[in-house]
Amino acid sequence: MVYIQTLLKALASIVILFFLAKLIGNRQIAQMGLFDYISGITIGSIASEMCFAEGDEIINAMIALTVYGLVTVCIAIVSQKSLRLRTLFTGRASILYDEGKFLVDNMNNARVDVHELLALARNQGYFDMSDVQTIIFEFNGALSILPKSTSRYLTPEDMSINPAQDKVVNNIVVNGKIMRQTLENVGKSEEWVLSSIRALGYGDIKQLMLVTLDNKGVLSIYPERKTK
Repeated sequence: MVYIQTLLKALASIVILFFLAKLIGNRQIAQMGLFDYISGITIGSIASEMCFAEGDEIINAMIALTVYGLVTVCIAIVSQKSLRLRTLFTGRASILYDEGKFLVDNMNNARVDVHELLALARNQGYFDMSDVQTIIFEFNGALSILPKSTSRYLTPEDMSINPAQDKVVNNIVVNGKIMRQTLENVGKSEEWVLSSIRALGYGDIKQLMLVTLDNKGVLSIYPERKTK
């Protein structure tokens, strides 16, 4: 009986966490501010304790989860409306390096030393600081690097070339299954997909891991491959 109660409470906490996650919004860890990160940890801790709570403690845990979730949502909403409150809750971006100089005061405020800054720059492909114009430390801990104009990649605009605009490739078959909604969006039918695949020499759609269709109408097929 105890095991069944624990199972039911665990399922209830998962359901609550699911709805709270939908309410708060989908954001990756790298997109979270410090308060969002702490709130997420706290909500998870309360949900785990809820599995072993008894009696009124279950209700208290549910109330605490709801309060933390609603407060997080409210802070996100007011942060969008007010720049001052956004700065208060999420902080602001700061320049750590500019025109060959390290801004030590900003680095101290961000708790980033030279070694860590150089490592973060290397992670983005900058091994020589002479190639860097400006480094900005974002509020979520990410690093934004502006290269010097002499060190950035060559672009079509630099060569006076005006290429056609690329568009998002449509995944019309994934794991051997036809994505019907995607087909409706691109105006194609399942019969067209099957005939096009057969024309390219593939008979069984279940053996195809991925089939994509670009804006030019070109199919790209990626079949599965057994390692053994």
